Amino acid sequence: MKNLVSRRRLAYDTVADEAPPPQSRPGAGASAGQRINPTVSAAVIAEARNALDAAHTSGDYRFQSVGDLIRAALRAHAEGLRLTQQARGGRKKRHTVELPAELLGHYEALPSRSRGVIIERALLSFLAQGFERG
Repeated sequence: MKNLVSRRRLAYDTVADEAPPPQSRPGAGASAGQRINPTVSAAVIAEARNALDAAHTSGDYRFQSVGDLIRAALRAHAEGLRLTQQARGGRKKRHTVELPAELLGHYEALPSRSRGVIIERALLSFLAQGFERG
């Protein structure tokens, strides 16, 4: 079946002085962090989302996303959080998180083959403590 919608390209002539400035995303620059993709259990991600929903319902808006929780858990781990929870089995899922430079150094210091497990355990331990170190 043929695509019935034809697409046209519109040519806009702009002078360099009239062109809008390039848009940059927030946080871009020399001190911007780097994105990581740790593999975390899908059940842990769901548990973190449930904890966020419960916190938002009770009026605690310190963390807005699972990425915020992962950053806070990694920061707490860098400050000495004890990993009291075990990693979960089951289906794993990659979760993209942007880390600031100081956390990126701690993340890269972790053993490369165990980073996902350590992040998962840190997140579970952080959730078990009830966001106390955030």
